[in-house]
Amino acid sequence: MTSPPRTDRPDPAARFRSLAERLAALSTDDHDPDVPSFVHACLCDLDRLDYPGFFAVADHHERLSLLVERLCAVVQPAAEVLLLRAFCRFLARLLRDRRPRLPDRTLACCHRWILGMLRTAPPVARTRALLLVAFKSLSAHARIVDADRCLRLLLEDPGFLGSSSEPCERPPGSSELRYRAVDCVRAILFHGCGTGLSPAPDLLRNVKHVVLDVVSSCCCCCCCCCCYCCSSSSSSSSDREHREDRLYRTRTLRSCLSVLTILTARRLLPCSVDYVGEILGVVRTFLFYGVRDRCPIAKPAPLRPAVMNLPEPVRPLPRCKNFKDRKARSSRQPARNVAASGETDAAPTSEGRVVVLDADSCSDSSDTSDAEFADDSLLLRIDSTVRLETVCLFRALVERSPSRDLFGFWPQIVATGSPRDHARVLARSVLTEPVSGIKRRALTVLGELLTAARPFLMHAEDVDRRPSASFVAFFGTVSLMIKELHFTLSLVLSCETNVAVLTHGLKAAAALIRATPYARLSPGLARRLLRNCRPYVFHRDPTVRVAALSAFEAIASCDPVTPEIFRILANDSVADLPPDSQFLPGLSNPIGDRDATTTTTTNTTDEREREVDAEDVRDDDDDDDDDDDDDDDDDYHRLEEPVGNEYDETSSRGTNLSFLVRRCLDNVSDETMNTPVRLQSLRLIGRLAFGGAGSLILSRLPLILPVLIRVIDDDADDEDRHCHRDDSETPVALHVCRTLEILAGCFSTTVDENDRCSSDRSTAENDDRAFVFWNAVLDPVARLARHPRTVVREAACDCLGSVHSTVFARLPRQKAVLIITVLFGAVRDTESAVRAAGLRSLGMLVALPALREETGFLMDLADVVCSTAADDANLGVRVKAAWALANLCDRLRGLVERNCRSRDREGTEPTIPLGTLLPRMYRVCVQGSKDNDKVKCNAVRALGSVLCLSVVSDAEPRVLKDASSGFEALVDSATVGNDMKVRWNACRALGLILSDRPDDVLPSSWRVRSDPEKHARARFVFSLRRARVCLIRDSLSQDRALPALCDLICDSPNFKVRTNAAWALYSCHSYGRYPIHRLWKSLVLAFENTRHVPSYVEYPHRDALLRQLCVTLGHVAGCTEVSDLRNVWAEIGDHVDDVSGYVRQFQV
Repeated sequence: MTSPPRTDRPDPAARFRSLAERLAALSTDDHDPDVPSFVHACLCDLDRLDYPGFFAVADHHERLSLLVERLCAVVQPAAEVLLLRAFCRFLARLLRDRRPRLPDRTLACCHRWILGMLRTAPPVARTRALLLVAFKSLSAHARIVDADRCLRLLLEDPGFLGSSSEPCERPPGSSELRYRAVDCVRAILFHGCGTGLSPAPDLLRNVKHVVLDVVSSCCCCCCCCCCYCCSSSSSSSSDREHREDRLYRTRTLRSCLSVLTILTARRLLPCSVDYVGEILGVVRTFLFYGVRDRCPIAKPAPLRPAVMNLPEPVRPLPRCKNFKDRKARSSRQPARNVAASGETDAAPTSEGRVVVLDADSCSDSSDTSDAEFADDSLLLRIDSTVRLETVCLFRALVERSPSRDLFGFWPQIVATGSPRDHARVLARSVLTEPVSGIKRRALTVLGELLTAARPFLMHAEDVDRRPSASFVAFFGTVSLMIKELHFTLSLVLSCETNVAVLTHGLKAAAALIRATPYARLSPGLARRLLRNCRPYVFHRDPTVRVAALSAFEAIASCDPVTPEIFRILANDSVADLPPDSQFLPGLSNPIGDRDATTTTTTNTTDEREREVDAEDVRDDDDDDDDDDDDDDDDDYHRLEEPVGNEYDETSSRGTNLSFLVRRCLDNVSDETMNTPVRLQSLRLIGRLAFGGAGSLILSRLPLILPVLIRVIDDDADDEDRHCHRDDSETPVALHVCRTLEILAGCFSTTVDENDRCSSDRSTAENDDRAFVFWNAVLDPVARLARHPRTVVREAACDCLGSVHSTVFARLPRQKAVLIITVLFGAVRDTESAVRAAGLRSLGMLVALPALREETGFLMDLADVVCSTAADDANLGVRVKAAWALANLCDRLRGLVERNCRSRDREGTEPTIPLGTLLPRMYRVCVQGSKDNDKVKCNAVRALGSVLCLSVVSDAEPRVLKDASSGFEALVDSATVGNDMKVRWNACRALGLILSDRPDDVLPSSWRVRSDPEKHARARFVFSLRRARVCLIRDSLSQDRALPALCDLICDSPNFKVRTNAAWALYSCHSYGRYPIHRLWKSLVLAFENTRHVPSYVEYPHRDALLRQLCVTLGHVAGCTEVSDLRNVWAEIGDHVDDVSGYVRQFQV
């Protein structure tokens, strides 16, 4: 058979049709010796076609499918090697381009052909490598590939992944074959597991073991090749072979690390401590692979964690809702889909992104020319991809492993705490890594490690390591690691110029600052690190500026604020800022004496250590006393005048504002400034005010408030001009409003603290400052409540609800009415978030003494919260409505008690119409007790107050005719459910009912029908003994409530529930028919059960529980009759000494 004719310029479509017809006419029974050469020539012609452009035509797809199926049938295992290679290249290119959508029938045919060839083809490494290239391209179609079958074939055949330690023992082409086999394993895991078709667990474990063996073999080969390169004087051909062998070995390592990354990131194997040690051993080996003066370890060795007793991490509740700590992503959170469609041949990274493999991974080795093999830059570039995959593997392990398990490996993989230059840890890798992209990812991993290990790093203790010291405590070693990390990040920030690396370095510095207990360590760490962060507040790139401001936000949030930190924040000098082109122009007093920060990265490590540590220690104690109280008072009185709309950025230069506050004000007032920079500046102002350095903000509000108010006015004007602005853009006014809310909260906290521990003069000064503050910002915040953006209206409502009681009492009537009117209007907003914020603020205002006698406000609030709690479809709104209703009921209960006392003295009439108000509130509370737990916990609290309010006095009839459903709801809420807050609020409500005439609250149908004569005798005896105490008749309420409360004080897993149940028992004046010895028995058992703490979080509540049990025991003892002592002694006789020990702890 002759070869197909060639023309100079053939038509691609005609040429394809001609080739397809000729190949389709071939028969599998044709033994013509020219057939292989003919097919080979046809495949070469097909290879010259423009695949992306040609196969975009849908008419060619069917012809192509038939052509592929015919070739799979014609090309047999006994075919010539050249034909097999040509067909493999054709399939690899065809499947890799994926432009022609081949049907599943054709793909299955290719799958069977490739598997058959891998088993029966001649054992020529080059041919089998090309088969694996085609198979890797086919693995993208995960629905066709049988992952288990293919993996077993690759793992069991020693020709693919079998390896020997000596290079001379390997046949030619074995390095490429092994690389192709590992790459196929990687592709199968990536595409198959990405679609949910995970292989069997035992097969995955075999994959891990085989990959680790291949990694170890490659490390041994590295040592052999190094020895060969040092002693060999061979020819250029042998040198090329060794370079080629090194190239494929490095690619093999990269693919092996990618396989381990997939196994770790997708949780295909259990993340045990042994697995973590194995992976970290690999990471430690290849973290410096290819870096100059860093020889790789011969073989990865598993790491073992340090033996230590780590404290349990406790997450404290944030003191301010606008400040939430940045946390690492939970290890239980599923990873984002890195390749949803599976159309990208890439390896997943822990960032959720994809590291795309280079094009040569699917090409013939002949594509790499001799010049490329001789070029060292190619080998260096391939070496860097190994380090990149190592860092990605490390990050995947960090995200998928518990921080408690990882912290034991810190001295071996993160920082040693020693001055060794060649320690193979992440801190040294950040300093020696020459590639910016890898350094950026390493800093990201370091930041995530610091964030996750914060609960453990906070226990670091400073130690003085002397040569004679024989033992250093573990947390002393932790302090040394923290110091090393401070030194590392200081060097990175002082020498780096790449914007991405600077950004992630500043983020890592912020995470380190948050995790460092500066009060427990020697001073100087924060000063050195922040000295290198300060210049980047003025950097030209906005991302770097945001990261630098976040670092200062982290230092401002330290608790406690040490004198060193306060001096850093209060520093008003910018003298150490370099006049570099990467920084903003126009700095105040810039000088160029900054050799440490302008040193290039070519300096040695020792030189950089001297430059960073050689700092002049400047004492700023004299600057801390510059504030004058008289000047502050004058500034605050200036705020009583109308605030101007003009702000001169140079007006604050002559003041004693710190450079941070001055820079933040400049950023906020500049409308051309990047929005994230302005938002971070506002966040830093709020953090400075809320933290231990609040005097830097609160004492300078006359200079700060005009800037914030101007931003609000400018934002309102912009919204009027741009009515259709994109809602995805965050308005600056939102964060200004949140900053004002933080400032108002700081005034409230200061006022409360002064009420307790300060003089009357300081309290009056703070009250005056708070009043002036609210008098200035009230109108702008009220305007924001009408903002077109939902989030801005929500923030405005939250801000209005943070006004303090003393300030609200001093506000003019007009402004007080404005606050209430705005909040009532927000409750009727169309957006649920605004309604919830309005209800929350109203629930806070109802507790203010100034509104205690405002009957109209209380009635309007009751109408709003009842209708909202019962009818609103949004759960968040119902939660806030129930909370506001509970606060309102508490306020009404106190108001009614005062009215009753004043009526007894003066004969005044009640001001609250409870007859019309309580029935509606009762129905809403009962309905809320059947709602979500978040609604129920407030509904039962309100229900107890409503039932107490149902009987005002003996002379008035009951307001509620039937309270049985409410009482049933309280008992069920106290005894059933998993929400502990619901249960302790229900116990508290039961205590309120039992403390105030429970038989008058509950209907007569609940009373026990006892013998009238016995009942009369009981009344007579009680009247003789207690003339002023009437007989409380037994009721079924005691038969249900008292046993339930006794069970709760003994067996509840929550100590606050036990405490409230004990208080409810204490509140009951008489226990009726309930046997008193059972109460004694329950109390003794409750004392004994306090020894067994069910969870460490219950320890802070144990003393309160013991104190309440002692008080309840004394009350029960007072209610015990002489006739009951025999039964009581039979129950508690053996436990008297134990109970006496508890009681003596609280004796005065």
